[in-house]
Amino acid sequence: MDEISLAYSWLFWSVVCFCGFVIYSPVISYGDEILPRYLHKNINKYWLRVSISTFVATVVMAFVVPFIILMFFDTTSSYLASIPQHFITGLFIGGLITFILTVHNLYQDQKAVIGQQTAELANQQKNDNEQQSPLVKKFINQLPLSVKGDLVCLQMDDHYLNVYTEKGKHLLLMRFKDALTMLEDYPGLQTHRSWWVAEKAIIGTRKEGRKLILLLNNGVEVPVSNTYLPAVRALI
Repeated sequence: MDEISLAYSWLFWSVVCFCGFVIYSPVISYGDEILPRYLHKNINKYWLRVSISTFVATVVMAFVVPFIILMFFDTTSSYLASIPQHFITGLFIGGLITFILTVHNLYQDQKAVIGQQTAELANQQKNDNEQQSPLVKKFINQLPLSVKGDLVCLQMDDHYLNVYTEKGKHLLLMRFKDALTMLEDYPGLQTHRSWWVAEKAIIGTRKEGRKLILLLNNGVEVPVSNTYLPAVRALI
């Protein structure tokens, strides 16, 4: 290569790289599409499909490169005899480039998925906030940021209120009655004279003698008194 001009060298390598792209790109794409039909589900992995496709593309490239060399240079090398050498070289170079591009594509795909999920979550939170009544917002805004989230349940504790959310628990100075008034528009119901439960937090029930106990998604168990039993049964 040091005996030819820079322009001629650039032309040669441009042709090689262009042929490599024309061969590797469709073979890998097509292989990723059709190989799942023939591979067992236990070994049908993305990396295996790319590896097989790269191997096939390298075989094709090994026949093309010697032909390109014959077009650009006067050489005494046998066309068929040089194919194994170009296959090994192509497998290393083509495999390395394919590996780098595959990692880059996977990173971009994962980044796009995370971005989409983040946007959907932000949109959902925005919609939830828009749907909340001013009183519900006022109640939730009294919670510290560390526990602010979807409500799970409330428990009266004298003049205080134990507020359970999906993020934790906080003791709030508020009367239980005032809290129930503020949460009238929040999907939930009172189950006991000292308990209120969010509707979507209920994951199951159990019986304790004749008493019904609600099982919540944060592990808390809430009793149901006879006064509120009909409403609870209608909900669950």
